[in-house]
Amino acid sequence: MDEYADIYYVDTRNADHRAPAPAGAMVPRPVPPQRTIVLRPPAGAIAYAPQPMYAAPQSPVASLLGNLTTGQVVEMVAQIFAALQGLPAAPIATKDVTIDVGNLMLYQGALAAHAKRDEQLRTLGSLVARLVG
Repeated sequence: MDEYADIYYVDTRNADHRAPAPAGAMVPRPVPPQRTIVLRPPAGAIAYAPQPMYAAPQSPVASLLGNLTTGQVVEMVAQIFAALQGLPAAPIATKDVTIDVGNLMLYQGALAAHAKRDEQLRTLGSLVARLVG
């Protein structure tokens, strides 16, 4: 063996194991880090903190009603009033056909009047709610 031969040691621990780029291929170059510029105010400058914004205080009634507007409260009251109105009393059946038919006609008229009054209350509540806001 030749004592004067060069001996090369190859350390593959940190070697790049990717395949080499083909000839003529564009190889991406590392991007240099961006410079950061910090602007400082001149000496003696006064910096003002932003002023806090305050909301209008809420009344206890508004918080109980879930922050509803006045119009929504009016509409809700009209709907509750219309829902709580009682239906007309149902007629009692007799064995006379002519009396029963007459009572049923009167009852159907009373039901129609009740439905009309209910719809009028709900519509009036909706209109007042839109006018109030």
